[in-house]
Amino acid sequence: MYENEKLEEEIYEIIDNKYDFEEITQLHTSYEYYYYLSYLRENLFVWYPFKDNASLLEIGGGYGALTRLFCRKVDEVVSIEDSYKKADMISKRCHADNLEVVVNDFSEIEQTPKKFDYIIVSDLFEYAREFYESSNPFKDYLTYLKGFLKDDGVILLAISNRFGLKYFAGFKEEHVNEYFTGVDDFPKKSVRTFTKGELENIIESAEFSDYKFFYPYPDHVFPEVINTDKFINKISYERKPTIVKARANFFRENKVNQSLASEDIAQYFANSFLVEIRNDTSSRQSDNYDYVKINNERKQRYRTITYIYSDNNDTRVVKYPLNEFSKQHLLRMHEGSKNSFGKIKFLENTFDDYYFSYPYIEHESFEKTLIKTIINHDKDGFFELLEEYFDVLFYGSFKKDDYCTPEFLDIFGVKSDKCFRCHDITNLDVIFSNLFIINDEFVSIDYEWLFDFSVPLEYIFYRVIHHHHVSNPLFRDFITLDEIFEHFDLDTDNFDLFKEWEKHFLNYAISHMKKPKTRITAKKSVNKLDNVDAINKGYQAFKKENEILNKRVEEQEKLINTYKYSTSWKITKPLRKIGQIMKNK
Repeated sequence: MYENEKLEEEIYEIIDNKYDFEEITQLHTSYEYYYYLSYLRENLFVWYPFKDNASLLEIGGGYGALTRLFCRKVDEVVSIEDSYKKADMISKRCHADNLEVVVNDFSEIEQTPKKFDYIIVSDLFEYAREFYESSNPFKDYLTYLKGFLKDDGVILLAISNRFGLKYFAGFKEEHVNEYFTGVDDFPKKSVRTFTKGELENIIESAEFSDYKFFYPYPDHVFPEVINTDKFINKISYERKPTIVKARANFFRENKVNQSLASEDIAQYFANSFLVEIRNDTSSRQSDNYDYVKINNERKQRYRTITYIYSDNNDTRVVKYPLNEFSKQHLLRMHEGSKNSFGKIKFLENTFDDYYFSYPYIEHESFEKTLIKTIINHDKDGFFELLEEYFDVLFYGSFKKDDYCTPEFLDIFGVKSDKCFRCHDITNLDVIFSNLFIINDEFVSIDYEWLFDFSVPLEYIFYRVIHHHHVSNPLFRDFITLDEIFEHFDLDTDNFDLFKEWEKHFLNYAISHMKKPKTRITAKKSVNKLDNVDAINKGYQAFKKENEILNKRVEEQEKLINTYKYSTSWKITKPLRKIGQIMKNK
């Protein structure tokens, strides 16, 4: 999708020399490097319940971004690539005993005559016209792949939605690099993606009668959430995507996505689809998965997956650790939830030595109750609810100026002797979406950030309000942080201190990753669609000029990397650390 010969050589060199991928993406903060090297690509399938002793056929392994995950998940992996260089990269990147990499055309895979439990087709199906000769290549290629499935096998198809909301909002269609191509259909004989209805027709015409749509958000490339038809209009995706290419801003997707969900049509405008296409109609474990959230950007010890899981009439929220380290994080949640925080109770939960779970609450969240007052422009009602929240948060608190213990400073970084209200223990994540009012009591769910020491409540109140202010345009358009703090007679001069504490907390919890910097940025408000041609032309001119600048930057990056990975640089690393320590003193 984003290939060029020069980039392929660079990626090959990185894989061949076994460089650290996370370190590389710190140096090359471009979308393409993230696309090929970031472990976050695995989010698309890391949650999926592959069965035991399974075999898997990957059609188009690319540079192995997903292949390594498959080798961990199933017993046998065969990856098909049409390029010897890519096949070599997959082998070197994965170096797994259960992997076979085969170089062959995607339309001639009979050299692998066995049948598989799973066939993966990710970012490839849209090119079927180019490699499968047929009057109806998309339908016929699915039929062709069916011949390599076991009787109860599954095809997992990941592809962009040509009606994805992001393409209306100002993202270029990735395959042709133009605005609104795809929305306005594709040229004949070219790459093409599909709407939900079009994809359903293709699947059914290939004589598959059983399939399930999942909706990765913000898209299937770097998903943070996997939604389903059951919850896509109940739990709308409201965050801004953080790993993006250059774009224009026609409108705010999160606000429009809320509107689409309220009309029960968000599924048709999801940016991507992951479709589980089944060879028979037997029940699957994935039938029980209604919603998935992957917290994989965190540091290793905090990485978890949260499922909303249904079994008959019982629906529960289940949290799994993504590694052995994060199992301790879930255990601390369980142990720390035995006390109240102010007047906020923790929802009863269970921990069974590996996963943490609690009942799914059907009640309306406190966030949704608040948003109703915003939609109705009812500021009095808004403050009435917020005062209830404030009262239960600060209930039983005491003034304290010696909260900056070593444990506090290890996480929040900046020392202060200002006097604030505190509790003996802390639930940092009492955001409104995590709270419910049940039998006139505030109940907290998803309390991952519990600490057994005091953290100022004014800061917690600030981070909650700031979170909703940033993430929800309705909230942001309705009221300011200053207005809320002044209503509660809280000092806005503390904002700078709170921002520092928040920055250090995020540094404590989140993996040290720089997000891609888009060197070409076209952030404009466009009022008329007939401006799009002008934007495309202007972009192409800008792109030529940018290529010259990028070439200069690349030359400098190569020079830096020459030093960065040289033997002398590595040998002198301890000396540089000593020098930095002496400088800090």
